[in-house]
Amino acid sequence: MAFYENTVQRIREFFQRKNAEFYEKKMFSGVCFMVDDKMCCGTHIDKESGEDFLLCRIGEEVYSKALEMENVIQMEFTGKAIKGRE
Repeated sequence: MAFYENTVQRIREFFQRKNAEFYEKKMFSGVCFMVDDKMCCGTHIDKESGEDFLLCRIGEEVYSKALEMENVIQMEFTGKAIKGRE
């Protein structure tokens, strides 16, 4: 399985509690949650470690600060960090 259903369900419930309009799309070997047709967050299991990751889209203004936080890492699938784009 490319993602943990429990994690996906928790994300669904969060959006539902917030009455947010969203849809799910299989992406990154996991499930991506789209809001306003843009990736908001998603789930991914690392193939090597088996770790369950929550992927989050954040703004440039908080990106550097977020990386200083414990348990936050850059999103990398090919050995290079995935950069933001509009």
